[in-house]
Amino acid sequence: MVCIEGMAACSLRGAPLPRVGAPGAVTRYIPPGHVPPSRHPASPPVTTPSPANPLHGVTLQAMVEHLVERYGWDGLGARIAIRCFTHDPSVRSSLTFLRRTPWARDKVQSLYLHSVAHPRKGAGPAAG
Repeated sequence: MVCIEGMAACSLRGAPLPRVGAPGAVTRYIPPGHVPPSRHPASPPVTTPSPANPLHGVTLQAMVEHLVERYGWDGLGARIAIRCFTHDPSVRSSLTFLRRTPWARDKVQSLYLHSVAHPRKGAGPAAG
């Protein structure tokens, strides 16, 4: 028995199947009892966030603003020798440069991860 998706009925004999490319013709064979992967009951949800990525959900703008707040433009320029941090710096110009320059973005992300992993003493939440 041959079943083709979109056909009204399945039969061993009868009218010939539509030609490939003809209007209404469906060329994909579906075996009996087949469950599409998107509807499979054991499939995990597609939007599972990766817990291994510490940068998940952190925007580049948030990283730059955090680093500027922590080190200032002079300190940031001393730690990462990039012209957008040393000559007339601004968040907007830095973001423009970092989005176009992967090696510089990698350095900023690395410094951000280091600064988050090693907070300054006394910089924690206020007690009381």
